[in-house]
Amino acid sequence: MENKTTNILDSQIEETEELIVKNKITIAELFIKIHNSNLFSSNNKNLDNLDVFDDMDKMPKYLKELSDNESKLKTLIEIKSKITNSELTELVI
Repeated sequence: MENKTTNILDSQIEETEELIVKNKITIAELFIKIHNSNLFSSNNKNLDNLDVFDDMDKMPKYLKELSDNESKLKTLIEIKSKITNSELTELVI
């Protein structure tokens, strides 16, 4: 039973790690897009490109998703560790 549980946890850990990588890529791409927009350049007097503000509004959502996934990963790893330690304790006894 515990082996099946750890296999499920391993799968969930892998999926969560993949989500974290995707979150970080999304955040990096959005940051680069905002940075390259030249919105804050003193030479940019054209405010026609207001899409950058919509992009900026997306950042907190992406950062929250990343934080949630990192917390989930930490929890999954802790649970797996407790199960593994429990199995080791049973082997010793």
